Amino acid sequence: MKKIIFFLSLIFLIFFIYNGLPYKNLSSNYQFFLSIIRILYFSVFIIYLLKLKELSYIQFNENYKELNIICNILIACSLLIVLGIFTKFFVLLHFLLYLFLFRKSRANFFSIEQSYHQIMGIFFIFSNSNLYFSFDRLFEIKDFFTFKDSTSLNFLVLSISVCLISGFYEKLNSKLWKSGKILNIFLNLPHIATTRFNKTFVKIFFNKYICYIALINQTLLFALLFNDLRLLFYIGELVFSICLVLLTPLSYIGATFVIIFSLLITTEFINLDYVNFVQEVGLENNSYKLYFIDYFLGFLILNSFVACFYKIPIFFDKTNRYTLGLFPFSVYTEVHIYGIRVFKISGFYNSKLVHNNLFDIYNEQGEVVAKHLWKPSTILGLTYRITDICERILHKNSTQYDEKILISLFKNTIDLNKKKINDTDVLKLYVKTINPSNETNNPKNWIDKDWSEIAQYNISKEKPFDWTGLPSIATKILRK
Repeated sequence: MKKIIFFLSLIFLIFFIYNGLPYKNLSSNYQFFLSIIRILYFSVFIIYLLKLKELSYIQFNENYKELNIICNILIACSLLIVLGIFTKFFVLLHFLLYLFLFRKSRANFFSIEQSYHQIMGIFFIFSNSNLYFSFDRLFEIKDFFTFKDSTSLNFLVLSISVCLISGFYEKLNSKLWKSGKILNIFLNLPHIATTRFNKTFVKIFFNKYICYIALINQTLLFALLFNDLRLLFYIGELVFSICLVLLTPLSYIGATFVIIFSLLITTEFINLDYVNFVQEVGLENNSYKLYFIDYFLGFLILNSFVACFYKIPIFFDKTNRYTLGLFPFSVYTEVHIYGIRVFKISGFYNSKLVHNNLFDIYNEQGEVVAKHLWKPSTILGLTYRITDICERILHKNSTQYDEKILISLFKNTIDLNKKKINDTDVLKLYVKTINPSNETNNPKNWIDKDWSEIAQYNISKEKPFDWTGLPSIATKILRK
């Protein structure tokens, strides 16, 4: 099955790239809505960066000041892009700084959130997004290079199609997806669920048919040739994206997808002449037409596509990491469901509990709280990393890097609670294990009733970190 999906997808991708499809020519109405998308996307990005700064120790360890500086520069760039001042220059600078921020040698966490951001970064570099609602237009600031609108749009839709087809393949290997039970389980997980549903709602919307529709919708790549069909797939992905925003803590991933598919759906309506009220703004050819750009972007797409299915040589792997940043999309599968550990950090003074939950991401029952919403996926990445650390503790093979991650968590907690930390001398890390089961429909029974202490951080000691206990054992876990 892997080879069939891989080679069939490869043929479609090569066909689209060689022929400049699925979009050939776009009207000026597209540029109008693209300018709106520019403002929306980078406005959301500013919020994302502000939230990321709150997790500076967790993401950058002792180099947290560097993260804050880069984030501040990125916020300034984002604001200038929103205003449309020297837009293309600051879009390029924004992309390069973002790659530097999440470089392998520094960032502890890199996820599909970063992949989508990098794809959008490349998309805006080759887009003419400053033709409306910008100071560039007001002051008639000319771009050195202009590109065909279809160049960037084709890159965007093919890149997202690669993400989806990779996810489609990974989900085909999931027993929960094939059984049609995944939505009911995944959207009721304590570390994911932000809303509780009654049984009637679950029966209607979390049944296996909805599950299969969501799975089929990830084969968008094969629907791109057909206008009506691809619009239907776009709408399906938009609905899925809205659900991510409303029902899970994957807020920025969902928001990015909402923005992408809103643009794609609007583009389809423009092509059908349902939207046509903008006075045309022509693109001036103030540079040579760079025909090789289409094939260069096509190479980046194909390189990242192969990386989603097979291990590739180091040069191509690094090229992928610092362009689209794709990898096998095994999200929303058993890897992120069974044996996950949620956590809390409590503060003590003279061995007496003074603050029950200083890092208030999960509540006393181990469920995600409102504070977790609109946080970068760093939090979920940390949750999965702590899960892996717990497994290594149980197998007595924890590492120095595990200690480093937890020390950074403790320091980040201190940084976020400067007023409360004065009456605290010891921080303790507790975990609960999530063991989903088909035998009970009550998600509250999926998680440990009691917390297990695994580590502590003595603020006054020269060597403050100590392992103190063991987590509970997961009945089933598929993480490697």
